[in-house]
Amino acid sequence: TTNADAAATSAASAAFQAMNVDLQFTQSQYGLLASTAFTILFALSSLLAGSLADKYDRKLLTLGSCTVWSLATLFTSQASSYEEVLAARVVMGGACAFAVPAAYTLIADTVSKDKLAFSNSIYGSGVYLGGALASLSLLLDESIGWR
Repeated sequence: TTNADAAATSAASAAFQAMNVDLQFTQSQYGLLASTAFTILFALSSLLAGSLADKYDRKLLTLGSCTVWSLATLFTSQASSYEEVLAARVVMGGACAFAVPAAYTLIADTVSKDKLAFSNSIYGSGVYLGGALASLSLLLDESIGWR
């Protein structure tokens, strides 16, 4: 495996250990949380979100998305069972989907055409930067716990 694969496997294993100690769920349940629980509803909601971003106030859609996403994150931190964490991840996936199409169109409305591609690339790189920062959360988990 590559160093990146090894690091990702190590990070996933550490996150699983941290949450499992507290909530007692299996590695396959964690796998569902880390992948499918979020991405299926995100993918399906994205189709609806794009259509709604064309018809309604994109700033309000973004605000609503961020609010629901934040509440789902808060609910995750207070969860006391696997089912509660799973429900929060599903809601989070649906809410996150509404931010993406609204953001790209808001960027297009505000940035000049000669800087649009660069602006979109900065926004798009946030996904990967966020993933990198999330990996650093394992360090915080070691010192203060996953909650």
